[in-house]
Amino acid sequence: TSAALTMFFDVYPPEQSPRLVALCNGTIGGLMALAPLLGNWISLNLGWRVNFYLIAALASLSCFCVYA
Repeated sequence: TSAALTMFFDVYPPEQSPRLVALCNGTIGGLMALAPLLGNWISLNLGWRVNFYLIAALASLSCFCVYA
């Protein structure tokens, strides 16, 4: 995470960097808080296997974005 923060401070001007770091931290924190609720909803309504398919799809998308 410190590499991501360093990128914000290197790429963006000093006036904009703190706002972007706060937005990023708030978004990540909020999504981490919602993940168990979303996972439970998916399991109850779509079946527990869908959680694994979703994780596999997101991991594949992440790898594609990193290596593309």
